[in-house]
Amino acid sequence: MESKSLCCAIYCFTLSVISTIFLSILAIVLVSGYDYIKIENKDQGGETCFWTAVIYMGISILCFIYIKRRRNRLGLRASFEYQAEQL
Repeated sequence: MESKSLCCAIYCFTLSVISTIFLSILAIVLVSGYDYIKIENKDQGGETCFWTAVIYMGISILCFIYIKRRRNRLGLRASFEYQAEQL
């Protein structure tokens, strides 16, 4: 059974990856000057979204490192490795 901190790290990793993708797309749309988004300064908004996506990417990398170390410490392996050994 996985510990609660490992489950929280997986949750944080998932949200960070999704946020990185969303903010990157939003930054590209803002910088390209899409007409249907009503923001006064689209270039500054796109730059802000880009840097926020970079921060979320850093958080997802830290969570990934924590998950790998925690699983190694607990002796857990990914489920596909276990299934391959049974065949």
